[in-house]
Amino acid sequence: MAKNSKQKVLDAIYIAVAQVNELRPSDSQLECVESELVLGESSKLDSLGFVTLMVGIEQAVKDGFGSCPSLAIELTKQETSVKDIGDLATFITDTLD
Repeated sequence: MAKNSKQKVLDAIYIAVAQVNELRPSDSQLECVESELVLGESSKLDSLGFVTLMVGIEQAVKDGFGSCPSLAIELTKQETSVKDIGDLATFITDTLD
């Protein structure tokens, strides 16, 4: 998938981040940057926040591309290397390829 497609995936992710941030206190909002952690102990998300974000991303990506992998299932597998928004965008872009 072309580099501009990764940017479109990032744009979809940032839409979902903005929607999730509406539900979060101002001191724990996610930043719309590729280095923002979404998985791991240093992430600002608890398990419910993670699932909420993944559902929002899936919908935004489906709206833009017509399909999206089931992120909550794929990303909770032991072998995943996805930790931040940039990794997530790469994972989605590669999956849509």
